[in-house]
Amino acid sequence: MTFDKEQYHQHCKQVIDLYIKDSTRLEHFNFNVDLIEAYQYQFDVALTVHLSSRIDSYRRIGTVQANEYTLVYLDHYAYHDALKHHSSAELNRSNALSDVEYRVLTSPYGTLHQAIEVHQYDKNICHTYECDVCHGHGRINCSTCHGSGKSTCGYCSGSGQTQKSRQRHDAYNNQYRTEYYYESCHYCWGSGRSNCSPCHGSGKVQCHTCEGTAYITEVSTIYTVATPKYSLIFPQEDVPKYIPDALYQAGLHNLAQHGNVSLHMHEQYPDILAMQFAYSATMNFARSQSNIKDYHITWILYGDQPQILESSNVLEVLLQKDLDDLIYRGQYLPRSLPFSGFLNTKTIQKFTESEINQIMLEKQCEGKTIPQVREHLQRSVSEEYIAQSSNALLKIITSARRWSLLKWMLLCVVIGYVLYTSQAITELYYAQQYHYSAKVFAFSDDAFKNLSVFFDNLVGMSKYIGLKLLITFYVLFFIRRMYFRSWLKRAGTVRLYWWSNYFSLTVCRRLMPAIVAVLLTFAAIYFAPLTLDASNKVWGLIPADIILDYSMKIQQWLSYLNYLKFF
Repeated sequence: MTFDKEQYHQHCKQVIDLYIKDSTRLEHFNFNVDLIEAYQYQFDVALTVHLSSRIDSYRRIGTVQANEYTLVYLDHYAYHDALKHHSSAELNRSNALSDVEYRVLTSPYGTLHQAIEVHQYDKNICHTYECDVCHGHGRINCSTCHGSGKSTCGYCSGSGQTQKSRQRHDAYNNQYRTEYYYESCHYCWGSGRSNCSPCHGSGKVQCHTCEGTAYITEVSTIYTVATPKYSLIFPQEDVPKYIPDALYQAGLHNLAQHGNVSLHMHEQYPDILAMQFAYSATMNFARSQSNIKDYHITWILYGDQPQILESSNVLEVLLQKDLDDLIYRGQYLPRSLPFSGFLNTKTIQKFTESEINQIMLEKQCEGKTIPQVREHLQRSVSEEYIAQSSNALLKIITSARRWSLLKWMLLCVVIGYVLYTSQAITELYYAQQYHYSAKVFAFSDDAFKNLSVFFDNLVGMSKYIGLKLLITFYVLFFIRRMYFRSWLKRAGTVRLYWWSNYFSLTVCRRLMPAIVAVLLTFAAIYFAPLTLDASNKVWGLIPADIILDYSMKIQQWLSYLNYLKFF
């Protein structure tokens, strides 16, 4: 069939346009693709198939009956000699190579691409030997009585006597008293030892390895295995490097899916138990060039259905603005902006809109190195692009996580201070109402001057409300964790979340930040204590009755925590 260069070039242009559209967020981007050369390259593929034997063995309990198809050996050396002899007989069958030849000739090219079993020997080779555990007796010493057949009597605990009691009448005091006496144990008849239950007094139990048969049989099956090896043969020495690169990328056993492959010679080599098949193959190649944003792009495509091998980092050129924006925000903005996560959401969304960037993150999650990721991306981006984008994302997400932790901790401190104020005002109100000493109360104007009184009240307050604060803050930090994960999925995609999880960026501790928030709340109370003046105003500004109304509602919510078993 005649190779049409122009038609193949048009087909390649369609593949390139579709590749740009699917891999980037660019909907309409027009550029020229000029053909440098297109040709159909001819080469040969050699398939060498080597035959070898493989022995599969398994163990079974007991003995096996020898027959025409089962050979049984009792001697270890005779068994191994038999394995060698019959393995050689299996490989030297008259039709061993013919079987492989028939399989290859009747199957499509590339069907034989890994080692397979082509024949099974018609005899099983067996070795029967005495069990190594019981040494051919079928029974072993009981582990409970160690072979004695006797064990300590469980009724008298080995003493041989049991304690009894009886009532005796004391005629002098006219009362009954309890009298204790000993008699021989009726289970062991005073010996202190009884028959062992597991072995029933015999001292022996069935061997668990051979299940009492005294023998183990090793059964071996011999297979003939055909191992293929593909290699390329080029008609000249100065072959462009991209040709073998493309052929190996396609897979030598998959060449029929990308070009034409036909068998032209096969030969047997009985001396070395091998066969060789020679194939003639052709593959379409095209080299094109484009000028995009003052960059010279070289395209290399191959195959009947064109596949891109080389694109000279074209996607990096097209997405350079997205990368520059990501790097700028990763280096300068996150450390100085408390709302860096919110402000960088659009930047991350723009970056992850391109499919090529999502694939890059996915392959990094699979543990691939940067060069491996680049090869998977068909060399459309450079290794520097992958490293820079990963580092920028790492900085942005790490900064967002740290600022998120700080903001939620400050929120917890504010909530903790409000809960403390509610608790203190409510407790003081009930103390005045029912004339008892308050467990937690507001401080007077001079309480801050007396540190001993202040810390006594602080300890009492921590005992009364500290655990409630810890539980509340723990729940809040759990909500923060869920919110941060939802932000990752909203800012990017599920792949960005997987990538962040792979680099442990979604690990959000809850207990330790909750403990720190409780300590910060106590510190806030220390430096800004709650005071109540003579006119019953909190901090001398807000009437206590107003705070009390809100405090009662808060206390009603706090009362639900009392149902927890922590108190």
